[in-house]
Amino acid sequence: MRRLLRRYRKGCVNAPANDPVGRRLWKAISAHAWWSYAVLVLAVWTLGLIGFRDLTTPRISWPDSAYRSLQLFFLEFGPERLGSFGEDWRLHVARFAAPLTMALGAVAAIARIYVDRSRQLWARLFYRDHAIVCGSGRKGLRLAREFRDAGTPVVVLEKDGSNGLLEACRASGSVVFVGDAREGDLLRQAGVRKAKHVLVVCGEGGVNAAVAARVREELLESSAGRPVTCFAHIEDPGLCRLLMQETTSAEEVAPFRLEFFNVHDTAARALLDEHPPRPVPGDPAARLLIVGLGALGQSLLTALVRRWALDQDLPSLEISVFDSDVERRFASAIRRLPTSTGIDRSDLHELDRAAPVFDLDAIRAGGSPSVAYVSLDDDSSSLSAAVSLVRRTRGESFPIVVCLSDESGLTTLLERSGEGEFARLRPFAWLARACTREVVLGGINETMARAIHEGYLRQRLESGPGRDPDPSLRSWDELPEALKESNRQQADDIRAKLHSIGCEILPIDVDGRDEFEFRPHELESLAVLEHRRWIEERRRDGWRRGDAKDIDRKVTPFLVPWEELSEEIRERDRHAVREIPTVLHRVGLTIHRHPQRGETHA
Repeated sequence: MRRLLRRYRKGCVNAPANDPVGRRLWKAISAHAWWSYAVLVLAVWTLGLIGFRDLTTPRISWPDSAYRSLQLFFLEFGPERLGSFGEDWRLHVARFAAPLTMALGAVAAIARIYVDRSRQLWARLFYRDHAIVCGSGRKGLRLAREFRDAGTPVVVLEKDGSNGLLEACRASGSVVFVGDAREGDLLRQAGVRKAKHVLVVCGEGGVNAAVAARVREELLESSAGRPVTCFAHIEDPGLCRLLMQETTSAEEVAPFRLEFFNVHDTAARALLDEHPPRPVPGDPAARLLIVGLGALGQSLLTALVRRWALDQDLPSLEISVFDSDVERRFASAIRRLPTSTGIDRSDLHELDRAAPVFDLDAIRAGGSPSVAYVSLDDDSSSLSAAVSLVRRTRGESFPIVVCLSDESGLTTLLERSGEGEFARLRPFAWLARACTREVVLGGINETMARAIHEGYLRQRLESGPGRDPDPSLRSWDELPEALKESNRQQADDIRAKLHSIGCEILPIDVDGRDEFEFRPHELESLAVLEHRRWIEERRRDGWRRGDAKDIDRKVTPFLVPWEELSEEIRERDRHAVREIPTVLHRVGLTIHRHPQRGETHA
C-alpha cells in the first residue's frame, strides 16, 4: 500500500503498466505536441549553430553563428554561401531539417485553424438537439465525453484558450469555441436556440448562475417552441437545494427550463445506492462511520439523514464522525439538515488528517459498525486514513469505502491490490458517478416527469389496456421523445395549478409527512386546467383533431373542450391531479395550503 501511495504521488498511475516504452513516449509527445515541436526547432538550430562555429576559419562569433543558423529556417543560406565548409554533415542536416521543420509548424497551425473553424461552421449550420457544455474543467470534460459517447453532438465553450483540457475535448469529438459563455454572441454561435441541453460548469456558482441567466434571455428572445433545459452547477450544496426548490416553485415559460445540480449531493446519493449501510445481523440499528466532513462528507451526512427521515421502514441510524475540528464542521453540516439527526456530541471525534490515528473504543461504541465512509479533501489523504482504519480494526469485517475523485489511476491500483487485509477497501470514484449524463439529466423536472408517466401507466393498466398498441404505455426508457417532453411540460405546470387554488410547494420537512388530499372541487378544477394545458401543448406541437388517435400523423380525438370528453378520459386528468403529491414527494417536496386563501375555495 505504501508503494501505491508513492506511485500516486509521483504521478505515475495514469500510465498503464503493460504499455510498451515506445507507446508511452508517443503518448507523452502527443500530449505536449507544441512543446515537442519547440524542442525539435531548438535541436535543429543548435546543430547549425555548432556547425557554423566549428567550421569557419577564422572562427566567427557566437552571435554570427546563431544568426546564420537562424537563416537556415528561411532558406536564406544556400550552397553558394556555405563556401568551403559546406561538406560538413551537421550543416547539411540542419540545412534541410530547418525549412522542413518550419513547414511542419506552418501546416500544423493552418490545419488547427482550418479544422476548428470548419467544425465551428458545421456546428452553426447543421447541429440540432445538441448539448452545449460551458466550461472545460474536469466536470465539463467528463460531461462532454458522456454526451458524445451517447451519440449527442457537443459544443464546448471555454473562456481560457490555453486550458490544457481543450485538446481532450477536441479529441472526444466536441466542437470548441473559445470565449465567455456570458456573451450572447458566443451562445448564438454555439446554436443555443437549437440545442436541447445546456450544461454550465464554469467554476464559481455566481458565474454559472450568470451564464444560465444569459441563456434564458437568449431563449426568451427566440421563437423556439420546444424548451431547452439548462443545468447549472452550484458549488454550495445548501444554496443548490434552495435554488432547486425555487425553480420548482417558479413559473417559467417555454422555451426555457432551468435545473440546478451539485456534484457532491449527487455523488452522495450514488454512494448510498451503491454502498448502503445495513445493520449487522442481530443488531436492530445501522451503525456507520463517516471520516471527513468536507463538502462530500457533509452531503453524505445530509443524504443519510434525509433518507432515514423519509422512510420509516429503515432501521434506526447511529453515526460516528471523525475529522479535525470536528465540532465546527459538524455545526456547519447540521444547519443543512431538515430534522433532528439523533447524533450527540459523544459521537464526534477529533482526527489529525496529516497523521490519522483512530480511537478503537470510539469505533466500537455501541457495537461493530456496518460500513465506514472515508472522504477527506484529497485522494492521498483519504487513502492514508482508510489504510490507518484498516490496520486499527484488524479482525473486523465491515467494508471501508474510500471516496476518490478519479476513476483511473489510484482507483484502478486500489482495485487491483484488493487482497489480504486491504480486501475491505472499496474505492468509490465520486466525480465519475456524479458527472454522468443520466445523473445530471435526472434532475427535479426529469424525476417528476418519470413519476408522472409511472402514475399514468398504473392508471391505464388498472383500467385495462386498449385494443390497439399505444406508444404511451411503454416504459420511460422506451417512450418516444415527444411523449417524454409532454410529461416534462406537465411537471413544469404543477406550480401554476397549485397556485390557482391557494397552495405552494415547500420542502417536505416543513409540513412533515402528512398526506395531502385535494378537495373535490379542487380536483375537478385542476383536472380542467390540465386538459386545457394539454390541448395547448398538442396544438403547439402540430397536432390536430381526428376520429382516431394516430401518433405518427399527430391526430387525436381528444382536442375538444372538457364538456365534450367522455368520463373515462376525464378520469385520466383527475388521476394526474391526484398523483401530484406523490410526484412532488419523489423530489423531497410537499404541498402547503395557505389557510387564508385555500379556505376561500371551500
